[in-house]
Amino acid sequence: MSNSRLKSFIDRVLRLKEEEDTIKADIREVYAEMKGEGYDKTAAGQLVAYLRKVEKKGREEIEAANTVFDLYLNEYENGTALATHTHEQKSPENEYANAKLIETVAAGMQTEVGRKALITALDIMIENEESSVSSAASQAPQPEADEKAVPPFNKRGTASLSSEGGDEE
Repeated sequence: MSNSRLKSFIDRVLRLKEEEDTIKADIREVYAEMKGEGYDKTAAGQLVAYLRKVEKKGREEIEAANTVFDLYLNEYENGTALATHTHEQKSPENEYANAKLIETVAAGMQTEVGRKALITALDIMIENEESSVSSAASQAPQPEADEKAVPPFNKRGTASLSSEGGDEE
């Protein structure tokens, strides 16, 4: 490795960094100009970030990622991915979140990445449902063991009413 080659690389990087600083200053000026005309600088920055992400990754991949994000956000905020239980109270916020989630999932299903995101979302929903069912079952009072409460079964699996000879036919 020659010393002059290293110096050449470093000098190029320094020039690019200077250009980067100049470009960043220009971007700040554009945002300041937008703000001066009444635009929201934060929203504009988010829009720019979104459009750059779409440009790099593609709209389908972004929509699939947003589908999973919406599912996680809904799960975090409401404790359930989709309010399907009849005992749950349906608030306007919950209804909107569920409608938005369903809309996002439907849009995401149009691509392979979206279908994979949907499968992930369904796996999460099933896991949550199973854990809530098992949690409810473990909290339910257990009946005391009473031999007379459950009749014995014969070989065909039907209940035998007499305790003697119920297995014979």
